[in-house]
Amino acid sequence: MQDRDLVRAFWDAASDRISEATDLWIALEQGDAGASRSLKRLLHTMKGEAHMLGLADCGHLLQSMEGVVERASKAMSEGAGDAILTALDAISAMAASEGALEIDLDEIFARLAAASAAAATSTETHADATHTEVEARAEHVEHARPSLDPARLAPLVHEARRLHREHSLLHPALREVRRMLRALLSEIDPQLPPEALAERIVKTLGYGAEIERRMGDLAAQWSTHEFALEMALEQLEDTVRSAAMVSVAALKSQVHRAARSTAHALGKRVELLVSGDAYVDASVERSLGPALLHLVRNAVDHGIESELARTAAGKSPVGRIEITIHQTDSSVQVIVEDDGGGVDLERMRTRLRHEGDDSELLQRIFEQGVTTRDEVTDISGRGVGLDVVAREVAAVGGSVRVESERGRGTRFEIVLPTMLRADIVVPIECRGTRLAIPVREVLAVERMGEPVRASDGWRLARGPANAADLVPLFDLGALFGAAEPPRAGDVAVITHHRTGVFALRVDGYDNPRPMAFERIDELAVRSDVVRGVAPAPDGGVYFLLDADATHATLRGRVATSAARPSTSPRRAVPHVLVVEDAPVARELLLGILRSFGLKVSDASDGKQGLLLARTERPDLILTDVEMPFLGGLEMIAELRGDPALREVPVIVLTTRSEPAVRDRARALGVRGFLSKQRFVETELRQVIDECLAR
Repeated sequence: MQDRDLVRAFWDAASDRISEATDLWIALEQGDAGASRSLKRLLHTMKGEAHMLGLADCGHLLQSMEGVVERASKAMSEGAGDAILTALDAISAMAASEGALEIDLDEIFARLAAASAAAATSTETHADATHTEVEARAEHVEHARPSLDPARLAPLVHEARRLHREHSLLHPALREVRRMLRALLSEIDPQLPPEALAERIVKTLGYGAEIERRMGDLAAQWSTHEFALEMALEQLEDTVRSAAMVSVAALKSQVHRAARSTAHALGKRVELLVSGDAYVDASVERSLGPALLHLVRNAVDHGIESELARTAAGKSPVGRIEITIHQTDSSVQVIVEDDGGGVDLERMRTRLRHEGDDSELLQRIFEQGVTTRDEVTDISGRGVGLDVVAREVAAVGGSVRVESERGRGTRFEIVLPTMLRADIVVPIECRGTRLAIPVREVLAVERMGEPVRASDGWRLARGPANAADLVPLFDLGALFGAAEPPRAGDVAVITHHRTGVFALRVDGYDNPRPMAFERIDELAVRSDVVRGVAPAPDGGVYFLLDADATHATLRGRVATSAARPSTSPRRAVPHVLVVEDAPVARELLLGILRSFGLKVSDASDGKQGLLLARTERPDLILTDVEMPFLGGLEMIAELRGDPALREVPVIVLTTRSEPAVRDRARALGVRGFLSKQRFVETELRQVIDECLAR
């Protein structure tokens, strides 16, 4: 009977071994004779373990691979690489399911046998085989595993214990000073006659000086310990952060296998070159993996033409895909480019009935369901792929951009943060709200010249006057319902979205600085344009903007404004009172409401909310339920008893969603009941519009 723990350990180790085997095979193809010995030894070890554990299919597969490698080291056949990499994919799929996934291995064994026979006879053959179902039935991405170095952690633990011991010694000294101070105060009795009181004071001056000396010593020791503790915490933070960092090198073998298997299935010849490396947060690496695989498959399938078409166009019959990885202090840049036919924009324009310019059209390839294929195959045609890339990259706060030239190829650029919860940002301010943009997404910050008015909005002229580029210009204040016409001398932040560059007019900015952010998807309140929230030293918050979402939102509002000009008198801006005790959630709600064009005020509990409502009657109240001093439902009950406020509509936004709370809220006449766990900005806007009848 096989040992389940040993089987699990075998499958756990398989991921790293498959990556190593892939790298060794690629080295063997490139003429490294030493790689053959290492690869045979690795396959032999895995084969022995698999047979001992009763994993017969895996063991037989490894045995067949071992034979192909033995013969390929003497005479490499054309089909050997595809057979080996397909077999590695099969083992990867087995490992992902711990052997539970049933895979039809007959085709893979046939390809291995054909490759072995071809190498044995020194002939070149190309196995006539279809794309195996391994990738279709088990999408598995291998990831590097972060590790914590005990050698770096041990000294920090020792230092923390030392500081704790020394800190505990301060408490007896502090108690002694307090005793001395109480004794000193007891000596000074205000009821004594002035002469006697003056005599007592003179006698206790020395006692007071001793207290002052001891207090000074305590303050010095406290300051020293505080500094040492801060240093230890910084080192501990660096150690933990570095422990969470992994290399993206493990992804290289996977993209090689993806390119080879996709090219084989399509009957194409493709050369894949990967250069560079980077260390990123493990969560960032987990999102980069699927994005890279989809981009490589997309390049082979949609980008690289058939050999006949390439030859007719004067290109090499072998397509070329190049992946370049570059790391900076705060980000990682991954470029995937091919020398294929480029994106067929005219076909996309016809399919999507798009009337905008090419840059806007090209951006739509990231939308779900967009495809230029007429038929569905095992690889493409469903409109699924690049939307996954955009989603995976956005999930970790990154951005993806695309450039394409018909007949020349396509270039994708992914920019990801090195750390998931920290970033180097450019702080900006707009309408009293503090915001931030990742420095990797900022091209420049400058004082504007005279802005240019166009039919569809404002433009910022950049470059020499005789050859200036006109960049779309938006007032960031439009997010808060307070857009103003730009003027010469205003501050503009030049940033970019997926397919172009745009400028944001802001009220002010500061020098770049590192900030630690709480991700927006971990908060109870969400926003389309905000990616994260960081505390400010004075108790406020910074909102980390999503450049792509900000561009899309601002562009949509400019288009709507241009399409529906207002000719009616301006109505008073509705006033919304936000009652929320959580500072981050309160600030985020205020930012969202300002972006709706609403006037806002805020209170941190129900008691303060009642006071503000009675001071200035709001048009709508948005409140939490559980708060100190006076809860949300109790506040609503007070409102309903006040003739001046009983008709004010109230929306409840809370984590308390049990029926009893809902029933009580309904009995109090609440107009909307939203759950923080499932909160979305569009739903809040819909309920607010219904309450205000806008």
